[in-house]
Amino acid sequence: MKGIEVQMNNKFIITAACFLVCLFSFDLCAADANEAQAGYSIDTRQNNPYGLSQWQRKPQFSIVNERSVYEATWRAKPYQVWPSTEEWWDMHLKVHKAEDLPQVGPWAFNWIVRRHPCFMVSGDAPRFSLVETPRNKEINPRFYMMGELRIRCSVGEQSFWLDERGKIKTVYYPWGTVHQVDLRPELPLQFKIQAVLAENCGIVVEVLPIGDANKPLNVELGLYYGGLDSKFINFFPEYFIINSNDSHNDTVELNNNMAKLADPNILLKIFVSAEPTGTVEVDSGKTSDFTTNRIVFKHKFSTGENIRSFRVLACKIEDDKSAKLSIGKFDEYVQQTKNYYDEILNSVDIKTPDTVLNTGFYASVVNLDYTYQPPGWFEGIHEWNSYFLNNYHMSAAVALGQFDRARDGLMLSGGGPKGPAQVLVSDGSIFEGGHSTEDGLPYFILQLYRYWLASGDMETLNKLWEPTCKNLDNMFNVRDPEGDLLLNFHQACNAFLYQKTDHVQLYFRFHQLFPSELVSVSKILTRE
Repeated sequence: MKGIEVQMNNKFIITAACFLVCLFSFDLCAADANEAQAGYSIDTRQNNPYGLSQWQRKPQFSIVNERSVYEATWRAKPYQVWPSTEEWWDMHLKVHKAEDLPQVGPWAFNWIVRRHPCFMVSGDAPRFSLVETPRNKEINPRFYMMGELRIRCSVGEQSFWLDERGKIKTVYYPWGTVHQVDLRPELPLQFKIQAVLAENCGIVVEVLPIGDANKPLNVELGLYYGGLDSKFINFFPEYFIINSNDSHNDTVELNNNMAKLADPNILLKIFVSAEPTGTVEVDSGKTSDFTTNRIVFKHKFSTGENIRSFRVLACKIEDDKSAKLSIGKFDEYVQQTKNYYDEILNSVDIKTPDTVLNTGFYASVVNLDYTYQPPGWFEGIHEWNSYFLNNYHMSAAVALGQFDRARDGLMLSGGGPKGPAQVLVSDGSIFEGGHSTEDGLPYFILQLYRYWLASGDMETLNKLWEPTCKNLDNMFNVRDPEGDLLLNFHQACNAFLYQKTDHVQLYFRFHQLFPSELVSVSKILTRE
């Protein structure tokens, strides 16, 4: 492709075809990545504080760095549960019709950083949560929302959440977020908040107040953590909705100014600590309905003096073991996570005249890692993490030279007792729900073919050949009983797209059937 160069540091060259597969074939996990790549800036004029025209303009982001770094500036607004129960279905239909929603950002919980099995959820507004999707026998398991950190500021008679006041500038990184909350001119006070995924089991958040020595203020800072619950997917920008009753059945156990939180709906416990600890207490709901049974670290300081940063760590605890992470290693966790994603991004390079295209490529490389759940990629890891394996991730892995991951994904999908293209539940076992499976087979064959061409791995091909041929025969028996090469997948389902020439040509050749007889969507529509 003239004018485009895509190269791996290990000298693996991505061809134009592989580049397009890698760029477009895996789901973007971060909900705002698509919007962020639009490359616009937000209008924050005082008479239009959300930068909107009749609430119809979408959130505007700008690209800070092509290597998947974006920023946006917002006017904070009070958090509200949206959509309401009454309007949920109408809004759900708008989403699926790609229509503008009557609400836009700033959102909470619409940006993630994931490293199997946990992801840190941040967003336009500075609220932070630790989440995991359990691996069990369900085809559509609920999230473990393992609490959230929310920051409260009190100055004189004013007391407010930092995510609901002032102007917020948010920078979104592959490793986390940095929020700058500016309370001026109402208050001579700003905050810089950095949130980072800690290894693969926790989050670390640092809050740095910035005052004006000429206008000193006495400030109380409250770091609230809690609200554990199991959550179902939210089909809107926020991954989940916070409700006032999330923490009502939580328990909080204090020990040496550290807390262990538990919820009967979650099989994990959460360890929370702060540095410095300040005054530690359990809020009984006196602050608001949303703060019941939350651990609070309170700090008092004057902006006329030297101000230090305040840190919080939250991590999951399995089987009542001690916490894996320690707040004393805060800086180490931050650097480790940044290095991890730097290494991923530094393994590839792309140069085109189009900034948005370059940024989209790097975002896709990062998201390929976000969605990895050993030994493969489950479809919609942040929505439902089961159903068919996400086949095109394997092509992307092949394009990036990640042959071990691609092979493991193929074996997970095709190496089971029933062969490839089975519907799986979230622990990787076969779903016995009666759903037909043959419509996923063309995708699988394409991935296997690309993997074999790139790797020459005959051992894996031989293992998967017989069950794949068997399932292919079954697909033709079920979907083409007339023998006219028109597969009877109903229009508007995913499999209708499989009729495209590239898929059908591939599996015909794979099975040594009619190599010159091709089927396309245009033939189906014209009944040729």
